[in-house]
Amino acid sequence: MNFFRRIFGSLKSTPQEQIVGYSVSELEKLFLLPIPAASLPIYPPTSPLKNVGIDAYYSSFLIAIDEISEFNTLIASTFRTESERTFNGLTVFQCKNVLTESRVIYFISLREFQSATIRLVTNCSELLILLSQKKFSVPPPWIAFPGYEPAWWGGNMEGAQGYYDNIYFSLFFTNLNNNEKQAYYERFNASQKWIDRLEFIYNDD
Repeated sequence: MNFFRRIFGSLKSTPQEQIVGYSVSELEKLFLLPIPAASLPIYPPTSPLKNVGIDAYYSSFLIAIDEISEFNTLIASTFRTESERTFNGLTVFQCKNVLTESRVIYFISLREFQSATIRLVTNCSELLILLSQKKFSVPPPWIAFPGYEPAWWGGNMEGAQGYYDNIYFSLFFTNLNNNEKQAYYERFNASQKWIDRLEFIYNDD
């Protein structure tokens, strides 16, 4: 994705850049195991960090705030916390699976889009597959942007709306099947205007 190319292109020329609160050199030392070959899900989006010398994947995605507990439970079912640190006022968790030696480093932010933003680095493909199977929901536009008119949604949006759609929402929504979309509309109390708009905008994707 263009978003990931921009991030990791900048890392090549900025050795002190932080990824989820860790320097590249720190992550190189933590992720020593080669990434096994795996067919990763389309969502959540991932990008390999091999190009900056780290045998792991980076992922950034949104979930509903009421799903944070379920996300933490999923992590705790496989990993044990090794350490914590603070990065930009957020707690970053470093966790390890003692059986497989795989790791995940992540933090959760509540600062964007009325949602929980998860940013993580892991060398565990099984975790990425589990996250996909859990179907954590990206909160829809009417939650992320209260009061935003359905008729304004789509096209060449810029600013926060364009960022949210390009990086998070469109990839999530277009990977839902019809039954999942109906359940999604019901869960988030979608108005008919919003339903019609999303079906129109993403119908060809």
